[in-house]
Amino acid sequence: EDNRTRYRLLETTRMYALERMAEAGETAAVQRRHAGYFVDFTADARLDYYNISDEAFFARYAADLENVERAMDWAFGPEGDTELGLRLTAYSWTVWVSLSRATQYLPWSDLALSRIMPQTHPQTALLVRRAAVSLNSNFRPMLVPSLAQQILPELRAQNDPFLLGDPLWSLAFALFLTGRHDEAVAAHAEAAAVVAGLPVSRLTLATGRTGALLTYDAGDPAGGLERLAAGARKADAIGAYGWANLMLVDRFIVDHHVAPEVAIPALRDLLARIRPNHMFAANSIVGATYLLARRLGQRNAPGDLEEAFALARATEKALGRSVPGNVRVLTVFLAIADGRPRDAARLYGYTMSTMNRMGINFTGARQNASEARERLLELLSETDLEALMAEGDRLTPEQHFVLATKLED
Repeated sequence: EDNRTRYRLLETTRMYALERMAEAGETAAVQRRHAGYFVDFTADARLDYYNISDEAFFARYAADLENVERAMDWAFGPEGDTELGLRLTAYSWTVWVSLSRATQYLPWSDLALSRIMPQTHPQTALLVRRAAVSLNSNFRPMLVPSLAQQILPELRAQNDPFLLGDPLWSLAFALFLTGRHDEAVAAHAEAAAVVAGLPVSRLTLATGRTGALLTYDAGDPAGGLERLAAGARKADAIGAYGWANLMLVDRFIVDHHVAPEVAIPALRDLLARIRPNHMFAANSIVGATYLLARRLGQRNAPGDLEEAFALARATEKALGRSVPGNVRVLTVFLAIADGRPRDAARLYGYTMSTMNRMGINFTGARQNASEARERLLELLSETDLEALMAEGDRLTPEQHFVLATKLED
């Protein structure tokens, strides 16, 4: 729990204070102290991420994310201090990711990587790259192997299981997503060995989740699903509700053969359990919502499609006008159920284009993509499908969201 006293200024008072500070020539000094404070404030965020409950982490860090970003903005600016900016970027990554703000953090991570110089403190450079490995495992998995190889030898030498375990499972997850199964298994085996002696934490849970997905991908769906369910139970037991939510969402992503009559109430229950102060809350809500919308489209009872699109549109409040990559193909099936095969083909084109750019190639993704194509070819000629896919490839993320959700601006 965060017991710090917090004070806020009226905007007019704040602007007046800034003007007086500038007149006194104290702006740079105050900005440096501000950035230094938030370097110290975020220094323990990584260990807190592993060790305290979701609610406690949220209470400690959520209110200051804007302050952290302002400090980073100054530190990387012309009057700033790059070393402070690098440390802020390295220390704060778990805060951004946990609060479902990873896409907002991604440009800061890229900027920090570009600002590493020969004179940068070696441990700072190591931590910036380590954060980039974990971040990109979800967003640009093709980049992760080369990033990981830059840091793994040094991390192995430091022999800190928390420093080493996270990039190892992240590497395994990225290799899994890009279809490099055998390499993913090897990376996961090393990660599992590194964390084997640790008590249950978000590090061991994340490693176990990757192992469960690899088990499913290797042709043991029952084993993979059971490992996800067991992982969710362990996560709940230590207050890591966000990781439990992610693993419950995963179960419905990979096991798409569950009957709608079973999946729909289970997904409603999943949505009901997610709280704003759970880690990854927005990501979990959006994932579960699209999965529910897809199953409503499958059932297609009176009112189901209307509810499905209303649910999909409502995700704008959580993550803006974009559909996460892990559920993007579901929009294709929903448009087919809605009797819009041409729109479905455009959505499919967008989905396949982004999957190809990211290198997504794991078994479940291939199966979903193949099923979507088969369904579309029952409704369209191959020539029409290819032409419409090319149109979809040119959509922006917002245009895709509008088309996928039947949003009327």
